[in-house]
Amino acid sequence: EMTSSLVGSEMCIRDSMKRAAALGAALVLCVSCFAGCGSKDSSGNTSNPTSRTAMEDLDYGATLRIDKKAYGVPMQYDKRFFEDEASLQVIGNYYRSIAENDSALFEQVQLPAYLDYTIKTVHKSEFTTAELVQATHDSWKEHMDGDFAISLVDIVGCEVSRTYTGITTILDMLDSIQEGISGKIDVIYELTVDVYLTPADSGIVGLETQTKKDGQVLFLFHVDDQWYLIYN
Repeated sequence: EMTSSLVGSEMCIRDSMKRAAALGAALVLCVSCFAGCGSKDSSGNTSNPTSRTAMEDLDYGATLRIDKKAYGVPMQYDKRFFEDEASLQVIGNYYRSIAENDSALFEQVQLPAYLDYTIKTVHKSEFTTAELVQATHDSWKEHMDGDFAISLVDIVGCEVSRTYTGITTILDMLDSIQEGISGKIDVIYELTVDVYLTPADSGIVGLETQTKKDGQVLFLFHVDDQWYLIYN
């Protein structure tokens, strides 16, 4: 029953996101600029920056890096899109909360007003946050036929630099409530994430495991000088 409720929650949130897309007139699409350096040709000389593709024009994934320990779980991401390490820490903590079945850590990374809305409205107060985290953890454990660890959180897609104008907030666009948000949501990352799982004691880090939960969508945003995350 709880799993069905979680699926229903995902559908509800996804439908809300679709309605949000219809309000595109409220969005201001910004261009993020990233510093680039001259590349070297075969002779070792630095090429003219005007003769090559600027770093900011490259698609997401052009400059990938892997951090194995910095964020609690191994993570692969394009460093140009995550200048603030605190945003990566929120992503790492979210996946740690599932792997470790830690509802307190899960609550830390969720936008409080939206989490409250989800519990009371989407789940009709039938489940606590701890029960929702437990259900997700158990689902992944069942998928692995036993205890598991995360060998890699691979951020495979990232759409950035959406800002909201006026009094519009993410809660407005999710047919939610405004209580609990005092500041402006000044940046949103829409992430697509593949999560690679491995048996708990395997020691595997990276892409060596063939088991993954792919195509997860997360919304990471900055408000009131903090980063928060909504899962879809």
